[in-house]
Amino acid sequence: VYHYRIYDRYAGPTASFAVLADEDPTWRPGRFETGSMGTDVRFRYQVAKILDYPLEALEESPSPFALIALAHRRTQAAGPLPEARLAAKVELVRQLYARRYNREDVLELFRFIDWILELPREIEARFSDELDRIERRANMRYVTSIERRGIEEGIQKGIQKGIRRGIEQGIEKGQGSQRAGTGRQLLEQEP
Repeated sequence: VYHYRIYDRYAGPTASFAVLADEDPTWRPGRFETGSMGTDVRFRYQVAKILDYPLEALEESPSPFALIALAHRRTQAAGPLPEARLAAKVELVRQLYARRYNREDVLELFRFIDWILELPREIEARFSDELDRIERRANMRYVTSIERRGIEEGIQKGIQKGIRRGIEQGIEKGQGSQRAGTGRQLLEQEP
């Protein structure tokens, strides 16, 4: 579909390729075929398989794509284990900062790493501490995990403040003595 849409839009030669991110070294589709009532479509395309790239080559390459492929491979290796995911994420961020990309590239790549290697909330704080150390050493401040946590905390505080204000307004309008009593009890329990 994308191949045809690009061809239709630009009316010129168009090439397609697929990046395979699975863990099966033998699975290598390179064509799509379909047919119905005497009409056949055969579509062949080039394939790049992330497993084909040695880890050492991905670690040494300055290409942003190499870092994306490396992040994917590290995520596969870590699986669901929180400590392994933390170690992989810290190492990837170290490599990201060592490559000295411009600020916009760092932020985009960091967002990808942050998304693909999501950590449990209880481990995220440890990552934030490591990130702070990495940024101090690299003398760069590009943060997304902490920004995300700050936004989440801001939303929670906003919700709590909104609930508190709603309860106060309900009490002021005197919407029944039973409700007001409950509202006062809730207010007294609020931190």
